Amino acid sequence: MTYKTFLIGFSIIVSIFILCSSIIYIPIISDIIVNSEKTIQIRILKLISLINIIYHLASVLKLNKLINIILIIIVLSIIEFITLKDYHIKRTKSITQQDKQLGWTWIPNSSKISHINGKEVKVRFNSQGLRGSEESLKNKILFLGNSVTQGQSVQEKETFSYILNGINGGFDGYDTYMQRDRFKRDLHNLQIDKLILVLNTADIYSLKKSKQKINQTLQSNHSIKETNILIDTIFKIKIIDFFSQKQNKKEDIAKKDNWYLKKHKTKVPKQIWNEWTSSILELKQYHKDNFYVVLTVPRSIYKENRKTKHIYWLNQELKLFCIQNNIKFIDTLEHIRYTDSEIYIDYIHFNNKGHKEISRIIKENLVL
Repeated sequence: MTYKTFLIGFSIIVSIFILCSSIIYIPIISDIIVNSEKTIQIRILKLISLINIIYHLASVLKLNKLINIILIIIVLSIIEFITLKDYHIKRTKSITQQDKQLGWTWIPNSSKISHINGKEVKVRFNSQGLRGSEESLKNKILFLGNSVTQGQSVQEKETFSYILNGINGGFDGYDTYMQRDRFKRDLHNLQIDKLILVLNTADIYSLKKSKQKINQTLQSNHSIKETNILIDTIFKIKIIDFFSQKQNKKEDIAKKDNWYLKKHKTKVPKQIWNEWTSSILELKQYHKDNFYVVLTVPRSIYKENRKTKHIYWLNQELKLFCIQNNIKFIDTLEHIRYTDSEIYIDYIHFNNKGHKEISRIIKENLVL
C-alpha cells in the first residue's frame, strides 16, 4: 500500500464518519451538528466530506465531471433529508397543539427531552397541560406566568414553583392576556388557596398585538402548525444554506439584551397600560384576598441597576398600581443578591440558581 493510497483511504473513512454521525442519531455528535452555534462550519465540513467521497468514487468508476456534480447534488439532498428526519422525529417531537382561542397549548400528559448547554432537561406535562406531575395539581399555590415561570431550561425540581410546593402555571410564549384566558377557561377550578402572577417585560402588549402574535406564531412555529413538520421543513431547505452566513452568537445575545433593556425602560402608552392592567384585575377577582404579583426583570436591567441604581418606570408604575388595587406586590429587582452571570441563563430566563433565588425572595416577602 502506497502512502498516497493510505491518505486517500483514511480521508474517506473520516468523511464517512462525519456524514454518518449526522445521519445516525448519536447523542453528543448529533446534538452538536444540529444545535451548535457553529452549525454552518459543520455543514461545510459535511459538504467537503461528501465531495471527497464522491470524487474518489467517481475516479474509481471513471465517471465524467457532469455526472460527478449530479451525484453530489443527489446525495447531498438525501443526506439533508435523512438528517432533518432524524432531528425532527427524535429531537423535537411536538408537545403543543393548536387552540382556537389561545393559539396553542401544551398537549396533556406529553413530555420531551431538551439539551441545554450540554445538560439533558426533561419537561413533562400533566393532565391539565401544566409542567409537572399529576400529584402537583393538588398543591395549593398556582404560579401563573410565561416561560420564565415554566423554566424549560432547568429540571422540574429546580423551578421556583416546585421549590415552593406550587403548581407550575408557566406557559412558554404566553403574555398576560393569554395567561388570563387560559386560567379563566381551564384552571379556575383548581383547588388553590393562592394565585401568584409572575410578570416580566415580555408580558406587556396591547390586546391587538397579543392577538396578532398568536396568529403569527401559528403561521411560523413548526411544532404548533397542523402540518407535516418534516415535509414542511424540507421544502424550505436550500443547498445554498451550507454557505449562508449566520449572525454571530454574541451579537445576537447583545441585540436581545438591548431590546429588553429598551422595552423595559420605555413608558407604555396609557391605552395599552389600561388594557394590560385590566387583565391583571380580572385575575384578581378569582382570589381577591390571596392574589399576588411578582415582577422579574431582564438580565440587562438587572446588570445596569447593579452598576448604577435606577428608578424604572415599569417597576414604579406596577408597584403603584398594586398598592391602589390592594394587591400584594414584590419587585425581585430590589432583593436579588447575585450577579447577572450567576443567575441568568439568557436575556430573561433563570438558571437553577436563579430559580432558587426567586423562590427565596417570594418566600421571604410573601406570606405563603
